[in-house]
Amino acid sequence: MVDKLNNLIDQVYKQKILMQRSEMKQLQSQINPHFLYNSIFTLRNMAQMGHYDNLEEFAEQLGQYFQFITRDREDEITLDKEVNHARIYTNIQARRFSRRIRVEFDDLPKKFAELVVPRLILQPIIENAFEHGLAKKEQDGLLLVKFIETAKSLKIVVEDNGDDLSDSVLSDLNLSITSNSNDIEVTGLLNVYRRLQLLFESRCNMAFERGELGGLKVTIEIM
Repeated sequence: MVDKLNNLIDQVYKQKILMQRSEMKQLQSQINPHFLYNSIFTLRNMAQMGHYDNLEEFAEQLGQYFQFITRDREDEITLDKEVNHARIYTNIQARRFSRRIRVEFDDLPKKFAELVVPRLILQPIIENAFEHGLAKKEQDGLLLVKFIETAKSLKIVVEDNGDDLSDSVLSDLNLSITSNSNDIEVTGLLNVYRRLQLLFESRCNMAFERGELGGLKVTIEIM
């Protein structure tokens, strides 16, 4: 009976791993067509205005972005590579929305550069900030990406000053990471949380709250 129970637990665990990896692969394979179209339009506008130096830099960033997003050889990468990709994505979006959104992106402390993390954990959080938190900001939008070193952990914080975060949305976000129900929609944010838990288990937390800026504040803590 004990052997059968152990085998069952092992099967469930392996199925969970396969499911999580499948979700990650699906996330990697998704190229938002609006992001692609808007980036091409940005390239065209820069060319028309003669901003050739910026055009070359922007094209290079797009190439690096799509190279990273379409590569599926590694499920886990070092944190410095993950942060570099997130920074490139953020720079692309910041150029598009430069008239109404400002970005502050901290440097990753060097001691955490080689920390192994699941691939694509930061972009979905930053993307959520652009698409939801800051989408209606006509001016003075602000996105912060911070890395806070504590005595026992690293905190990765993504925060925006969006005006549309309701209490119900915040409650649903927190419910999604505390519920074991399979009926909850697997969003990009929940996908990030599940893959972090799969790798770090109890050594990692993820929290959603209303930040000091008034918008959503997402904190990943790795211990």
